[in-house]
Amino acid sequence: MKNSGKEELALNEVRLLYQKYDADANQIDNKAANLLSSSSLILTLFGVLQIPLLNLSQPLGYKILVAITLIAFFGVIVSTILTLKPQGYKTPFKEDWTGVENAILKKEDEKDAYMQLIGNYLDRIKNNSEINKSRARTLTVTSYLFIMMMITIVLSSFIAAR
Repeated sequence: MKNSGKEELALNEVRLLYQKYDADANQIDNKAANLLSSSSLILTLFGVLQIPLLNLSQPLGYKILVAITLIAFFGVIVSTILTLKPQGYKTPFKEDWTGVENAILKKEDEKDAYMQLIGNYLDRIKNNSEINKSRARTLTVTSYLFIMMMITIVLSSFIAAR
């Protein structure tokens, strides 16, 4: 059976949706990398400014806040690594000639080929969406750790200034 145009329209729509999830994955990577570099820069500046103040005469609250800041920073590092680690993203068909042949070329009917591709895209979109959701949750944890780090830096600076 010849393609009526509906299949091509559906394929284009699911292809756009697939590309959206791919773009989302890239945004998650960029945000995680930005959080890590920002927290590294901020912690470095904090360290340069606070190390002269780090002596035994500082109150216990200051030392606790510095410890929390360092723990939060290491949390940012770990959660960023978890966010950026390679994932099991899937493509619409196996990335070799056999995959293309089985998904498209071996189909007798053009409509069957379209339907196979549409089905493949939809299956992969579901898989890749779940991966993105998991990575976004980890990125949220990273953001909270970053915020905690910033708050403890500000609080410890107030204590040190007294």
